[in-house]
Amino acid sequence: MLTMKEKYEFYLKGYIHLKNVIPKDLIAKARDISNELKLRKAQELPKHCIPHLYGGGNFYQLHNMLEYDDVFLEVMAHEEIIPYIYGMVPRPCRLIESILLYRKKGFGNPLHRNTFSNMRMVDGRIQADYVAALVYLTDMGPDDGPTIIIEGSHHLKNKFPFHPIDPRWNLDHLTAKEKFENNFDGLLQIPFNEIPGYREVHCEAGDVIIFSEDVIHGAKEVSSDKERLVLKYGYAPYYVSNLHGVEYSKDLINRCNEVQRSFLTGPYYG
Repeated sequence: MLTMKEKYEFYLKGYIHLKNVIPKDLIAKARDISNELKLRKAQELPKHCIPHLYGGGNFYQLHNMLEYDDVFLEVMAHEEIIPYIYGMVPRPCRLIESILLYRKKGFGNPLHRNTFSNMRMVDGRIQADYVAALVYLTDMGPDDGPTIIIEGSHHLKNKFPFHPIDPRWNLDHLTAKEKFENNFDGLLQIPFNEIPGYREVHCEAGDVIIFSEDVIHGAKEVSSDKERLVLKYGYAPYYVSNLHGVEYSKDLINRCNEVQRSFLTGPYYG
């Protein structure tokens, strides 16, 4: 459950930063498994894992990494995360996405949001229909591709007037489609750090950022030689289906403890 200070901060900014809350041994185990996973070919992964490679190889996503190892289940339902989810997402709530995010030197993640989260106040309580937790497996300083949040942008009712691509990024090696060309006519393209509300969230391994998905967010480019590893979990009410075409296998459901299983069953209607 959010404290009064956290509730105020979350409603004002759209996120909270929990520092050093996941034990170092669990983070180290998740990092080791993640480093192993990113080397796997698609045919070597469990059937229900869905890999994606972007940008000529600097950005890799693996959806539903839960199928590969139970360490990702343990992080997903960790006691330092779940009380915040229970406190904001209408219950019963379920997991609608889990992604291993890996990036190395190169461009960042364009600014984006999912407005169906619809963060609001109900009887003095924050509610949101899509809350994400980013769990950091590596330290993330200003040169390591830190998460960017446009603080307070979840309150924005009009169209966001800024281009989602930072003009300083080198995108020459990408296709026109990957550059999102012609999709954002009329938007002002300026460096991200000139956008009002811009915040780089610098983290250490074991930190967690919890945010409503309707706050505008992305990631800065990686200019160091470090590799960036983050686990993303998305939680929603019981009636929301999984994203990205993910299905949870019977084997995964059977491996879960009671709390973990409660997030992987459903969705429910009626």
